[in-house]
Amino acid sequence: MKHIGNELNIILSKNKKIRKKEFAEKIGMTDVNLSKIFKKESVDSVLLEKISKTLNIPITFWFDEDDHDCPNINQKGKGNIIGNQNHVTIADCESKLEIANKEIDHLQALLEEKERTIQILMNK
Repeated sequence: MKHIGNELNIILSKNKKIRKKEFAEKIGMTDVNLSKIFKKESVDSVLLEKISKTLNIPITFWFDEDDHDCPNINQKGKGNIIGNQNHVTIADCESKLEIANKEIDHLQALLEEKERTIQILMNK
């Protein structure tokens, strides 16, 4: 198991979207108590669950010794979307969105051509 306090401090230091004081409030504690958490190797399961939910990272992150890549939701394409035990990176979503946008453009061009064809046929 990772050193919870160190990992949390690293994550919050890299996270530009939320200040440590705001994070402390979101998990129901003061910034002074949050600073004490940074020194702890482990925390109780209820607090760990609050931390994970607030940061939108899987609770398993804290137990995986091999995972040295700290989640950072601010870097484009580096965050995770987690639901139903599926992990999808933002980069995957961006790639699929780009493909979908190209398909929409193609379909709009086809529609315009069909409308033009209808207009030609109606004018005959």
